[in-house]
Amino acid sequence: MSKSIQEWNEEVFNLLMEYRSSHPGFTFAPRTKDDKKGRFRSGLWFQGTDSYLFVGLTALGDAHNKTKTIGFALTFKNGDISRSYVEVVFGSDYNRKRSDYFKKVLELFGLQWQDGKYKYSANLPMQEGLKQTLYSFLDTYWEKLKALMSAQPGADELVVTEERFAKYLEKKQAVMHRGPISVPPAVVIESDDEDEEEVEESYTGLPLNLILYGPPGTGKTYKLRTEWLPRFTSSTALPDPRESTRNDFVASASWWEVIAAAIATSGKAPISVDAIFSSPIVQKKLAISSNNNVRATLWSNLMTHTSPASKTVGYARHSEPFIFDKNPDSTWVLVPDWMTKDEDLAERINALSTGATNVSESKRYEFVTFHQSYGYEEFVEGLRPIAEDGAIRYEVVPGTFLRVCRRAQLDPTNHYAVFIDEINRGNISRIFGELITLVESDKRVRYNNEGKRLPGDSGIEVTLPYSGTLFGVPANVHIIGTMNTADRSIALLDMALRRRFDFEEVVPDPDLIKGIDGRGWIETDDGDPLQLPELLRSINKRINFYLGRDLMIGHAYLTKVRTMQDLHAAFAKKIIPLLQEYFYADWEKIRLILGDHPEQRKHYPDQVRAALDGVEGNEHLFIISKKLAHSSVFGFGSSDQEDPWEYQVNPALFEGTLSPWAYRKIYCA
Repeated sequence: MSKSIQEWNEEVFNLLMEYRSSHPGFTFAPRTKDDKKGRFRSGLWFQGTDSYLFVGLTALGDAHNKTKTIGFALTFKNGDISRSYVEVVFGSDYNRKRSDYFKKVLELFGLQWQDGKYKYSANLPMQEGLKQTLYSFLDTYWEKLKALMSAQPGADELVVTEERFAKYLEKKQAVMHRGPISVPPAVVIESDDEDEEEVEESYTGLPLNLILYGPPGTGKTYKLRTEWLPRFTSSTALPDPRESTRNDFVASASWWEVIAAAIATSGKAPISVDAIFSSPIVQKKLAISSNNNVRATLWSNLMTHTSPASKTVGYARHSEPFIFDKNPDSTWVLVPDWMTKDEDLAERINALSTGATNVSESKRYEFVTFHQSYGYEEFVEGLRPIAEDGAIRYEVVPGTFLRVCRRAQLDPTNHYAVFIDEINRGNISRIFGELITLVESDKRVRYNNEGKRLPGDSGIEVTLPYSGTLFGVPANVHIIGTMNTADRSIALLDMALRRRFDFEEVVPDPDLIKGIDGRGWIETDDGDPLQLPELLRSINKRINFYLGRDLMIGHAYLTKVRTMQDLHAAFAKKIIPLLQEYFYADWEKIRLILGDHPEQRKHYPDQVRAALDGVEGNEHLFIISKKLAHSSVFGFGSSDQEDPWEYQVNPALFEGTLSPWAYRKIYCA
């Protein structure tokens, strides 16, 4: 049965894994690196080409031939197996070092050693099918070959160890997660070692849609910036060092900006509309557009941005900047002062020409914060008013998410991300609109390097309402959000969001509080240091009792505390106001959280009570209270109502004179 080379690779891989399941200790060496043709990313799991496949059974390559060593090989013609054979390849530098070993290997396969020869092969009889042929070969030779390898000095260099095999599988999973690419037909060659590129593993197991959630101050945004953003700030270089810059430009540029870039970078002046249409940058724009009449779009944009004073363009609608002009022969140029008319565009186009943005330094993400007024227009696409001849017209402008997706569509070998801070503060249905379904992993679309959808892809594309563009969420775009559970519990989160995202809880971690000595302690005037981690643990234990874990206090409130004054400021300006918000000014509960309640004092250890007795006035209390007499407020007494208590935060906290025992008693109780 005729199959593609990718299908043959997949079948051989599955057969080998099946054999491994029934033969413990069996390992093999699939491909782990890519090349300029992108063979690995296209699904060629083994060394080879579009008509050749090699299954390595040993880990050792050599200086002469890095990829093929000892193994089982297949060749294909018209999609069918044309030959199966064993292949032994080694470089001349190994003839001296391991000649005895290779002589024994050749003898195992019935081959004769020849001085100076480094490549040998022997045909294997084809059985009823590939499975029988492969398994017959392995049953006959694998254990004997493994014994030969194991008997050699430095056998770990020869044998594919379990650890090394696990890494092979991780790299294959990384490639599968990134998604396949299409590869132009390759000529049959003996080696595909040239220009190999390491496959990125940093995306293995990385969810496409993830929300980091937890109480305030647990470092969710910090985690984004330190752990997640770096994943999307480096990549393998593209064959054209300017490719990344071009992709970034096209993803956010309007048609008239793309036309200007096509003219400026063409190296020709003047230039015809046909030449503009054929330019690489216009073709990239076309790949991510559903425009069915591009030539008309080119003409209208050229004329729109031509000066009304032009002698060759008679057009009723003009719009600044006026940067184009037409020659009598219908060729187009940029006007001499076009760079001063739009300096920002000139700078961006200059980057296209110089390759100023190196892909290895490119930020493949955008960072946004949701809020109540944030909408579809900012996130996906919307209309922007443009002043034109005293009138207003509207232009469709891509939003944050669409810009990232366009870049990812043109660069399927790299991963991109949209980071959304406070994702739960936005109206998810209004912001995502029809795209909420498309973010699911099985709805994602896979594209090739030209931005065109891969044949047979099962992802879903929709027509965007403003631009009318056909759009799908690329498989290499990640959506990573944060949410503060003090604002809204996960239980109350939009169900559409909950079903489509993975969730990772970020909890308070007192051990991250370092203080001045790395243990989280700070010095005090009385010589007894305060233990900040224990302080936070005690407060959170009490908050959890009343309100649950969603409203605990994060370690970030205390990570920068180095002195008593820092601690006073953290409590006065952050922690106590947060407690007031949590408990709606229920001061009795706040006193319990802070260890200020009179009932708590009765149960303190004797040494704590003795220490508190030695503190002057109320300097051991965060919250102080007094009764308000009816007569002092209204001028006369009343027996109808009990005099209320008035509470306030101790002024000593703001003055910096609060006793260390005010804090110490919280965790010593």
